[in-house]
Amino acid sequence: MMGRGEMFQVVSLVLLCASALFALGGTVFGFWGSRLSDRGYWDTIKLLTTRVEDVRKRRAPHWTPYVRVDATTLVPPNASFAKLQFKLWSDDNTIPLMIRVASTADGKVVNEVAGPSGVVEQVMIEKQAFYVSFSDPKIRYEVGVLGYKID
Repeated sequence: MMGRGEMFQVVSLVLLCASALFALGGTVFGFWGSRLSDRGYWDTIKLLTTRVEDVRKRRAPHWTPYVRVDATTLVPPNASFAKLQFKLWSDDNTIPLMIRVASTADGKVVNEVAGPSGVVEQVMIEKQAFYVSFSDPKIRYEVGVLGYKID
């Protein structure tokens, strides 16, 4: 029969062996777990880097057909020049924000401008009208007349 002190030593030895096994198991699982999570971490970083590079790449312009803008309420019939203000925007930041302003539907006397906003002085060949085309169909826009010249 074992005494209390001997029983305490046996229980201590069993607990020591169990804790050693748990420590060893934790170290092994921690090592492999970190290897797996690091691989996932680096894959995630590579994926994000690829996405950032894709977002930074600009697309080539895909010009829309010219659209007629009626300026009868803002430009008199005898005006030869109109000062036009535009604002362009898009949810897709890879689209170049560009506009072409033309005097005729077939694209004669064209001003091509890049940027989110600007002012263009356009020759008015057709009475009280001008035409706009955009570098991508997804571009949203506002165009207004700031003034005109009569020559």
